[in-house]
Amino acid sequence: MVKSTASFIAYDVRPEKQIERRAIVEYLNLSRHAGFDIGKYRYIGFGGTKFIDFQIMSKYVGLNSYISIEHDPDIFKRCSFNKPFNSIRMYEGEVTDFLTTDEYEGNTVFWLDLELKLAPAVLEILNSVAERAKTGDILFVTICAEPPPGLNRKSDADRKVVLKSQIPSLKAAISKVANKDFSDKHFPKTSGKLLLKLLQSAFASRSEDGNFHPQFKVLYKDSLVMCTVGGVFCENFSRKPNKLRNICEDKLAQFCSKTDFYNIPKFNFTELERILIQKSSFSENSGYIRRLKGLGIDHGELEEYESIARFVPRYMESVL
Repeated sequence: MVKSTASFIAYDVRPEKQIERRAIVEYLNLSRHAGFDIGKYRYIGFGGTKFIDFQIMSKYVGLNSYISIEHDPDIFKRCSFNKPFNSIRMYEGEVTDFLTTDEYEGNTVFWLDLELKLAPAVLEILNSVAERAKTGDILFVTICAEPPPGLNRKSDADRKVVLKSQIPSLKAAISKVANKDFSDKHFPKTSGKLLLKLLQSAFASRSEDGNFHPQFKVLYKDSLVMCTVGGVFCENFSRKPNKLRNICEDKLAQFCSKTDFYNIPKFNFTELERILIQKSSFSENSGYIRRLKGLGIDHGELEEYESIARFVPRYMESVL
């Protein structure tokens, strides 16, 4: 039994993860404008012991019901004890086992925030979700984007060979990837692209019912490099996916690029620096910008921060 990372990772103080959470909330709220009646959806995720995503979903999205799945029996009692509201239903076991017995008739927002790297087990989970998904469902999948076990000391070319043997369903896709893209530097983005291929493979069996439309694509690093792909499963010829994509290109462009993954930057501004950035944003007073540059802060970093400032969390030490 793999130990749950909820037992040793402080999920409530991970700034890049929190940016991702807030961007997902915005994506879900934007989906309302594309015709998704999100208030009637249930939410399925892995709440762990702190349920950060559940609390944010409840406060800022408002879904119909909530289910938290925990595979680690050693912390299941802690998870049940710490759930922030009684309407969260707890399930002890693997997500694939839950889906096998799930008879819910309505739509679901899935966030499969997995602790796995690229492996056949990821495809097994995705196949299980795709098999039971209903048109209108919204799915986010997160995996660790770092090289799987056994690849760390291998050359880029050898990594490619090993991955093809480990994940036969991706053999054709992996063959088209250049050797250099399996290096440590490029592996996270390659991992994301292969996760997209796994999703396409999983939903291929549902082509008569509809298509999965991936739209949300991010990479980030708090402790490990993680990758998330999100999108909607809609009936064939539905106008909703394109409508949602157009809305996201306007309101959530960085996270929903057609061509590439958005790499969430690491910001380390002080509270005083953030106040100056905010003043420069609202007043267009170039004096604030000059002062920030005088502190050695790069203009590109300021522009990047301004573009996603509404998602960036604030943490503080309460004794100060």
